[in-house]
Amino acid sequence: MKKANSILIVILISAACTFIVSLNSCKKTKLACDGVTCQNGGVCINGVCSCATGYEGSDCSTYKRDKFIATYNGNVEFNANSKYNLVSKSMSIAAGTGFNQITISNLGIEIYSNQYDLSFANPATVNGIIDFSNNTINVPEQMDAAGNIYSGSGAILSDNKFTFTYYSINSSNGYSISVRFTGTK
Repeated sequence: MKKANSILIVILISAACTFIVSLNSCKKTKLACDGVTCQNGGVCINGVCSCATGYEGSDCSTYKRDKFIATYNGNVEFNANSKYNLVSKSMSIAAGTGFNQITISNLGIEIYSNQYDLSFANPATVNGIIDFSNNTINVPEQMDAAGNIYSGSGAILSDNKFTFTYYSINSSNGYSISVRFTGTK
C-alpha cells in the first residue's frame, strides 16, 4: 500500500508538472505585427506594413496620387516665331479614374500676332499616368475638346515643384508648339 501511494504521488506530481509546463508553453508570444494596423489592403510583415498598389505610409493610409493633386503656379516657356517667350500661368492636377491616373488642366496658350495665330484651346485638359517609382507623369498623345493634340511628360520634384514639358498641335491652323511649365504648389 505504501508503495502504491508512492507511485500515485509520483504520477500526480508528474502530471502536475506536465500541466504547468504545458500552460507556460501556451502563453502567447508577442509577435512583430501585434498592434500594427495596415490600412487599404496593406499587410504587416515583420512589424512593417507592406502597402497595396497605390498606397504608401507607415500604415498605408496615404494615397500615393495625393502628393500630385494641387494647383501649381509658375511660368511657361515656349518657342513661337523663333524666339522664346515666358508667360505666367497656373496648371491644376486632379484625380483621374484609376489609382495612377490624373488630369492636368489649363494647358492652353494664347499667342496672337499679326503674322501668326498660335491660339491653343484654353483651358485644355488632358489625362496623364503617374509612374510612382520615380514620381513622373506621362501624357500619351491625345486630343482635347477643341481638337488640339497634346502629349508630354513631367515630374513632381522634392521641393513641391511640378515640371511639365508638352507638345501641342493647333487643330485649326496646324501650328505646333513645344512648352515647358515649371510651377510650385
